[in-house]
Amino acid sequence: NNASITGVYGYGAENSRARIEINADYHDLLYHNNRTLTTLYDMNMNDVGFTFYYRTTPKITTLLQLSNKRIAYDSPLSTQSGSEQDYLLGATWEATAQTTGNFKIGMLQKSFDVVNPSYAGVSWQGDIRWSPRQFFTVEWVSGRSSVNSTGVGNFVLNTKDVLNFSYNMNERNRLTLTLAQLNEDFVGTGRSDSTPTYGLREEYQLRKWLVLAAE
Repeated sequence: NNASITGVYGYGAENSRARIEINADYHDLLYHNNRTLTTLYDMNMNDVGFTFYYRTTPKITTLLQLSNKRIAYDSPLSTQSGSEQDYLLGATWEATAQTTGNFKIGMLQKSFDVVNPSYAGVSWQGDIRWSPRQFFTVEWVSGRSSVNSTGVGNFVLNTKDVLNFSYNMNERNRLTLTLAQLNEDFVGTGRSDSTPTYGLREEYQLRKWLVLAAE
C-alpha cells in the first residue's frame, strides 16, 4: 500500500525573467504480504525541493535546484533511515526548433542515522531532443540517482542512459527504437551490475483519443 501527497507552489510567470518553484512530497509505504520479511521495508519519506529559474536569453533559462529528502523506516532493525540532499545547477534551452533539452549537474549527499557511512558524489539529470527532420527525432535521457538497499550494500547508485530513435512513417504510424544501459553500483560491497536493454515500439493513432501500441 503506497499513499502519497504532492504539492507544488510557483511564484512568477512562465515567461518572466526570474521565478521560483517549491515542491513537497510525502510517501507512506506499507506492505501487507509476507510480513515476516517485508516488515523491514515499511517506511515513509518526506521530500522538499526548491528551484530558482533565471531566463538569461529568450531561448535559455538557467536554474538552481536544491532538495532535501528524509527517509524513515518503521523497523528499529533497519539501517536505511537517513537523509539525502541534491544540489544541482543547470539549464533548459530551445536553441532552435530542432534542438531542445535540459541538463543539470551537481552533488548528491547521503547520510544514515546508524551504522552506514555517509556518501557524497556527482549526480545529474538530462533530457535532450534533436529533430533533424520533421519525421525523425533522437532523444537522449541520462541520470544518476540513489536507491535504498534491499539487502546488498549500503545503498544502490544507479546510472542510466537511454537513447530513443523515433520515426514517423506517416501521420498515424510511429516507430521507436530504444537502447538503454543501467549501471548499478552497490555502495559498500564493490559489486557493480550492468544491464543493457533494447526495445522496439510501434504506435498507431486510430483516433485522436485512441492510440494502439505494440512492443
